[in-house]
Amino acid sequence: MQKLNDAIIVQGGPISQLNFKSNKPTSLKGWSNVKSKGCFFVEENKDLVGHTYQLELPFASNVYCEVQASALVGTPDSWTSTVDVGMIVFRKSGEKDDLVFMTEWVDGQKSFWSGDLRSGSYLIVPYTSGCRLTPRVHNDEDLPLTRTDYNDQIQLTKPFCETLLDIFELCDLDGNGRLSREEFNWFHIRTTDEEVDDDAWKVVLENVDTTDGEMTRKGFEQLHLMQAQEAESSP
Repeated sequence: MQKLNDAIIVQGGPISQLNFKSNKPTSLKGWSNVKSKGCFFVEENKDLVGHTYQLELPFASNVYCEVQASALVGTPDSWTSTVDVGMIVFRKSGEKDDLVFMTEWVDGQKSFWSGDLRSGSYLIVPYTSGCRLTPRVHNDEDLPLTRTDYNDQIQLTKPFCETLLDIFELCDLDGNGRLSREEFNWFHIRTTDEEVDDDAWKVVLENVDTTDGEMTRKGFEQLHLMQAQEAESSP
């Protein structure tokens, strides 16, 4: 995560002299590809933070990059059509980064760039004007997170479970329906300002539902239920 309003030191000619225009490939069939989700957040002090990505090219390549806004399940699709999102790409070069390109042309709701890049390490920085992003205002006392069932056992409320599902979808950056340690670590940093160490991750894997060493949606809910029950039983 990186503050998007932090200064980024770049070198090279003025932006007006750079050519950002590109043509979309007629077909991407047979291309090697990778995709990832990401988020923008408005902090309490109004800072805008978001994911950044690193691209490693072992040799010169023809590259196609695209980015678009997406909505969570249950969110009107019309919301995404009004969110401006693009990306700026830098080639890492010692203490300074060279500005390579920024997306400009829009295909529907997608902003893209296509062209040749030489081998090296690149930093991809998504950006938005933030016009539709504002801090949420709510009263935590009006949002019950737990309830007591007929057996006098602590359970999570339905609204809280639905919120956990939304959070899970945000953290599942590769979209495989599970949280890897890296993805769960990002969630943990955002909520506690602490990273997940080896012992903590081992405890997680031993106590919640997992598949191939990654936490499932069910496991994510189980983890929060365990925490709620532990908090309730603590003196």
